[in-house]
Amino acid sequence: MAYNIINISPLDLQPSKGIGIQVPFNGTTGLNITYTTKDAIKSNILNFFLTGKKERIMNPLFGAGIREQLFEQIVQGTVQNIEDIIKFGLSDYFPQVKLNKLTVDASPDQNVIQVYFSYSIINTNIQDEILINFNNG
Repeated sequence: MAYNIINISPLDLQPSKGIGIQVPFNGTTGLNITYTTKDAIKSNILNFFLTGKKERIMNPLFGAGIREQLFEQIVQGTVQNIEDIIKFGLSDYFPQVKLNKLTVDASPDQNVIQVYFSYSIINTNIQDEILINFNNG
């Protein structure tokens, strides 16, 4: 009987094969390629949470719209809204991602919201974390 079965993407076994585009954009051409499933998923998650609603022309429903929360008064309800956006966004757009920990800290005086979450990819040994600072400046 096999225990702790771990699925590995076949693309991860080909070290020179690009899987996706790294976010944020940088490098000499503006784009860097991701070569592992872990890096590709992290870039895709970052892209989703840094994109506003209706920002994508051909896909207006894509994006979390967290940045729009900065133009509202930051109160406890704002923090709860952002937590819900993250939970539902991951569940709807990234069903293979399991949210392990989520922390949203708001600094109303500076109009800054800091989002931290750790996650794992279901049926793999991939775990990672993301820290995003949203500010109105």
